[in-house]
Amino acid sequence: MSNLSYPLFQSSGLALGAYTFMALMLGAALALLVRSSIGAMAITMVGVVAILAAFQLVARPDYAEPSVRTSPIAGSSSYYSSDDRVVAVNWELAQGYVDLRGNWVDIRYDECTWGGSGGENPNDQRPEETGAEYSLRMDVLSAQQNREMEICLREHGVDHFEVRYHSADRFWRFQFTEAALVLILSGLFLLPALWGLRRLKP
Repeated sequence: MSNLSYPLFQSSGLALGAYTFMALMLGAALALLVRSSIGAMAITMVGVVAILAAFQLVARPDYAEPSVRTSPIAGSSSYYSSDDRVVAVNWELAQGYVDLRGNWVDIRYDECTWGGSGGENPNDQRPEETGAEYSLRMDVLSAQQNREMEICLREHGVDHFEVRYHSADRFWRFQFTEAALVLILSGLFLLPALWGLRRLKP
């Protein structure tokens, strides 16, 4: 699990203190405006969760230009599920096939052809096959399927497979950035709080 994503990032370092202060400011402002402790608590909880989600999904990915790892489609496996070169502690933002311009390509796999024909499953070992013969046939079939997959991908305009991520060593840079933004947001909550105080004056 990456220390740049939920829940580790928000619950550690400078971000934890900033979010705690922000929640106090929001709760105080709502208590003065709503004048109902239960109502203010409920709205504060919903507001804090919404703010946490907004920073996680919208703001934090753009604190820096993401790093990119690319893999060629020639001679690769028919399917990609992850890139082992991107360490698990890094924060993976997205992965998929892209064209020459770096735009994501939506692959219509139903338009691709695959090795094997007839009603039998080509991956099943045939009764007359030895273990060595089966292993050799699977190697040939896998190579055929990879070639067919590569042709299909190129027909869709794919140039390579790409993984976009933030490395774990950006933790403190992101912590300072997010803490500053959260404190600015906390300052904005002071405005309705001050207005609510003025309303209380006789």
